[in-house]
Parts: sequence; C-alpha cells; structure tokens
Amino acid sequence: MSDFAHIHLHTDFSCLDGYGTVEEYAKKASENRIEYLCVTDHGMGAAYPRMIEECARYDNLTPVFGSEVYVNNYHHLVPNFKNLSDEDKFLARRNSHLVLIAQTNQGYENLVKLISDGWINGFYYKPRVSWETIQEYSEGIICSTACLGSEISQLALQDRIPEAEDLARRYKEVFQDRYFIELQMIKMEEQDKVNKNLIRIAAKLDIPLVVTNDVHYCEQKDSYNQTIELLLNSKGTINNRSGLEFHTDQLWYKTPEEMDNLWEREYRNNIPKPEYLEAKANTVRICESCDVKIDTTPKFPEIENSAGLMMDLCVKEMKKRGVFNNQIYKDRLLKEYKVICEKGYSSYFMCVKKIVDYSKNNGWSVGVGRGCFLSQNKVICKNSIKNIKDIQIGDKVLSHDNKFHFVLNVFEYDIDEDILEIITEDNRKISCTLDHKIRVKRKNKYKWIKAQDLFEEDEILDLKGVRKGN
Repeated sequence: MSDFAHIHLHTDFSCLDGYGTVEEYAKKASENRIEYLCVTDHGMGAAYPRMIEECARYDNLTPVFGSEVYVNNYHHLVPNFKNLSDEDKFLARRNSHLVLIAQTNQGYENLVKLISDGWINGFYYKPRVSWETIQEYSEGIICSTACLGSEISQLALQDRIPEAEDLARRYKEVFQDRYFIELQMIKMEEQDKVNKNLIRIAAKLDIPLVVTNDVHYCEQKDSYNQTIELLLNSKGTINNRSGLEFHTDQLWYKTPEEMDNLWEREYRNNIPKPEYLEAKANTVRICESCDVKIDTTPKFPEIENSAGLMMDLCVKEMKKRGVFNNQIYKDRLLKEYKVICEKGYSSYFMCVKKIVDYSKNNGWSVGVGRGCFLSQNKVICKNSIKNIKDIQIGDKVLSHDNKFHFVLNVFEYDIDEDILEIITEDNRKISCTLDHKIRVKRKNKYKWIKAQDLFEEDEILDLKGVRKGN
C-alpha cells in the first residue's frame, strides 16, 4: 500500500483544462499500488460513472468522489450585469477555487446538490456556488483549500495574513476536523510563497495539512498537450501565451517516489520534513475515511401497473394487425413479455413509449425503432465475442438470463431484402437493408431517408458525429 494518494486531480471532464483520462489514472494508480482514485474535476462530477467502472477493473482500487468547485458570493448580481458599477462587475465575475470530497453517502448527495446548484443557479461562464450554499450542504464533505486560485491562497500570496486566518477560522467552524490546508509542490514561486504562509496559519489554528500535485495529466510528456488546451481556453496562441501567467509543466500524476524525490531536491526548505510527512499521510487518511456506496443498478421511473398497460397495448396492436388468434404470435408475445417483466423493464418500455408518442405528437423526428440483424452482429461467447455468422454448435453464448448456454443448433435464413453497404469517407462500412432509415444532413437540413435514397455527398449523422458517405 502507498503512503500517498492524489486527492486533487482533474480528468478530461475539466473542460479545456484537464488532459488525463480516468482510464490512464486508474492504470497508473494500480501500477504504483495507490489504492484510491480521487477525481476533483472543475464544477462537475461527470467522471464518476467512469471512475466506478475503471476501479472495478483493478484489485484494491477504490473511487473517491470530489469536485473543485468555483465559489462566488455575488452571482445574484449577474442578471443586472450591464447596469452594475465596475466594482460590482468585478465581484460578479470573480471565482475562487475550493476542493470538496464526499466522505459519506450524505456527503455524496450534498456534493451532487452543490454541483447542480452551480450549474442551475450560479452559472456565469463557470458553475459557481455561494458560501451560504456550501454551509447548507457541508455535512459529510471534506474540504481542502485547493490551489493558487483559492481565496485563502490569494490572501496568503498578498501577505494579508489576518484576513486569511479569519477565512480559515470560518471554514474550520463549518467543516470542523474535515477542513485541510493544501500545500502544492509544482515549481511555482507564487505557490512556494503561499506554502510558507499556509503552514504558519495551519500551525496557529491547528488545521491539518495535505500535499497535492494538482494533477491535470497522466505523464510529464502530456504537459504540452495540456498547454494547447489552456491556450484554446484563454484564446491565446503558442506565440502569445496570454492567460498562462501561472502555468507550470509539473502537473502530471507523480508516483509517491517522484513526490518524495521532488521534496528532497527542491522543497526541503519550503516545507519542513515533519509537515511534509504529515501532509502526505493525511492524503491517505482522507481517502480511508471516505465510505460512499453508490447503487449502480438501473433505476427507472415506476409507472403504476406498467406490465398490465404494456400487455394491453400489445394485445391491441396484435388485434389491429390480425394476428391475435395466431398461436405462434401469442407464444412469442408471452415469452418476450415474461423476460421484460422478470428483468424489471416494463416501466422502462412504457416510459420510452411516452417519450416517442410525445415526440411524434409534436412533430419531432423519431427513429424507426428497428435494426438489421446481419451477419456481423456481435454475440458474447464464453471466452470471446463473435459475429453471429461465426457461431457454431457447441459454442457457449450469453443469453437473456445472464447465463451462458450451449448452442444446440444453428439456422440460416434467406433474407428477401437486398443489403446495402455504405462506405464513409473515413473508410467506415455500414451495412443495412435498403429501407433502413438513416438520419442525414442535406442542404443544411436534417431528415430521415431510406438508405436506398442516399446520395454520394450526403452527410450521415451517427454517434461519432457527421460522416460523409460515398
């Protein structure tokens, strides 16, 4: 087990700021025996689902959920921004940073509420939350003072120590023993000065320390790519790096050994050894104290008597099509109905129907609701994934009951439809039937057309963006 964990870390979900991915960080944490993956993206928790998935891939890697929120107590001025004085405009625009980490289930719920409030009620260029809102939802949350962009760091940088102490007291009163003063070893003169002042404040007010690396990318070589992101964000260029006055190339996911070596080489005089060891150990203590359990099972709105409503609709449509008295269709209906209900999806089906009906009634485009069962459709086998055309008798395939079953027989049906193969400009092949509906952009308008009616220069809309067909 490592004696250090990164508790201030940004992924690519910190838009135009973080460059590393959850997958990269999880892999590196596992390789270095760091048992926790703590993500603190700017003003959001979009990485949480991916964190849960990635941590499950590794032994002894636990997700810790956080966010570096933007704090602003004046966003109520924004609606009247044009009529504000210059001083009030400055107050309305200014943001400071604060790292919040969910320690308990209640803390996780409160963190999500804070993030949501920032986007819904406090958004002005950034999703901001007020000090009053933080106080209201502080239960179960660990707080760290964050980077140079925090209010206390700016006060410490300007040697306004009494004001910084008052601010620290205010936060400590709310978060109690869950409030930490954050030191960073990122080779910036401003941060080095802040470290010294914060250490004195922490000692005077008996506030524990943590040390972080404000991680924004996985490897040192990624620094250049993150610089490009920041330039895009600040509208700068390689030759005119406006907005990067506080930039450093030290924000990679350092191993515990790299952190120790950095302290030994350059920070012995900036951060005394006892404080460094305490701050490093506290990163692990924080993660160990976090016990958030998230139920990842699908949750659908419960529609009363959804199973009965679904059956009524099926019977109605079968009668409408004149197949209700055909035993083959009845048996197939009962079989599929049983699977849907046993898996708890009846409410889901009825919700989708409501969405589709509403869309159609309001003139919104709706997909055709069918797929093409072609030879390249994938089937999950016991030890591999195969195209359905390659399935053989004796293979074990995953069935609807989440169990693997032997294939007893295979059948090949003649399809009385011609298959069209579409090749896009990036050499991606799409196979479908001639009457398959495809969403295309034609003359700057989107429309659904049959595959057989495609033109060579049509732009096809798919999950990866717009692609030109041939």
